[in-house]
Amino acid sequence: MLTLRQIEAFIAVMRAGSITGAARELGIAQPTVSRILGRIEDQLGVALFDRSGGGLTPTTDAWRIAGELERAYDRLQAATVRAVGTVRRQPGVFRIGASPSVGRVLVPGVLAALAREEPGISLRFDVLSVAQMTPFLTEAAGDGAVTLFPVRHRAVRAVAVGSAPLVAVVPRGSPLARRERLAPADLSGQPVVVYEAWSVHGKAADSVLAEAGAPPARTHQVRFPESAVALAEAGAAIALLDGFSAGSADRERAVVLPVATAQRFEVWLNRPVGR
Repeated sequence: MLTLRQIEAFIAVMRAGSITGAARELGIAQPTVSRILGRIEDQLGVALFDRSGGGLTPTTDAWRIAGELERAYDRLQAATVRAVGTVRRQPGVFRIGASPSVGRVLVPGVLAALAREEPGISLRFDVLSVAQMTPFLTEAAGDGAVTLFPVRHRAVRAVAVGSAPLVAVVPRGSPLARRERLAPADLSGQPVVVYEAWSVHGKAADSVLAEAGAPPARTHQVRFPESAVALAEAGAAIALLDGFSAGSADRERAVVLPVATAQRFEVWLNRPVGR
């Protein structure tokens, strides 16, 4: 097993291209770097450098090992920065995250109101993917995150704080744009935006389409509701999504209509336990 010091020295040599450059970067003597490299080669049982001709040329094995170690080393440095950030929190900074669906209209509006009420506060606002949400709250010193799903983690407390109806963003050129309200059956034979089946929006849209009783003419898949709105604005399809996401729609190119369905989206505030 290589030590962190050995990994640091090896990566420094690979990046600098010489022992002299690595020693300067690490602030240690050149003979020390040479001894560390020799020890690494002895432990691994392979030659990492060709020293003929007075130079230092990495072997194929060295490049292969360096790629793996650099990725691990960079992740370790990033984790160290995050860990230090949790104990050296910048005073007066409120760090809030949001999923894309509520990060475009809902959360910015609330943060603007907060900034007016608390003139001394500075904001750090991050729009995050599902995979980024838990690390943001448990590792990156986030103060909270607003989502359309509860973050399930023992170090996170999720509280439902509101809800939004499912609505349809309809292109202006569609005959349905003249309606005041849509029924699921109105979607039969229409082009409709769908999402990944496991997502909050995917489950809701699939449920409404099942209520329609007949398949749409075409389905266009996206990951985020913002993309669904963009397709509706461009006239490509009808987007089914939460009322907050629909707030960003350009009303000159699309209309937002209520849908006769019981489907709703819950809004969750997720906070680290004890903060």
